Amino acid sequence: MSPLTAHDVLTAGEVAELLHMPTSTVEHLARQGTLPSRKIGRRRLYVRQHVEALLLGEPAKPGPEEGLEPVSIPPVGCPWYGAD
Repeated sequence: MSPLTAHDVLTAGEVAELLHMPTSTVEHLARQGTLPSRKIGRRRLYVRQHVEALLLGEPAKPGPEEGLEPVSIPPVGCPWYGAD
């Protein structure tokens, strides 16, 4: 796996823009473990490749140190959509 660049690492706001959903929903999905992320201090960061894999319905291919499982994003009609 090649080293990550600034282009490869996204904030919750950038993921929200990519997925066309509120930032609060992205943060909720991350806290649930539905959306793969890493918490560093008070910030939660997302790897672009993993977010794009979810959009394409492909399993993410994390490195062995990441231990991330492929997941799916629930539909917009979920009762907690936009909650937080």
